[in-house]
Amino acid sequence: MSNKQCTTATLAGGIAMFATGYLLYELAFADFFASNTGTATGVMKETPLYWSIIIGSFIAAAFLVMVIGWRGDSSAGAGLKTGALVGLMTSLGSNFVMYGAYNIAN
Repeated sequence: MSNKQCTTATLAGGIAMFATGYLLYELAFADFFASNTGTATGVMKETPLYWSIIIGSFIAAAFLVMVIGWRGDSSAGAGLKTGALVGLMTSLGSNFVMYGAYNIAN
């Protein structure tokens, strides 16, 4: 993968990850998460630090671009499938660890 392709893929992936997270966590499931908070108090920020979330989205996208590059996916469709699978697996793994270790959700 060339530098231009990596940069373009990272930018597109970062935007897609941020937008997907916003749609899922802020809009679609906001009521679910609000009603299922655990015993931990003061965990959520009143106003999220969006700059930090955006940077995290771009870092995660860069990681996915590296994985897809190592795998050798050459088409956008193959990269999308690999990115979705890796993203799903890492999200599920980290969320189950957080659920088991912290009182953030019930």
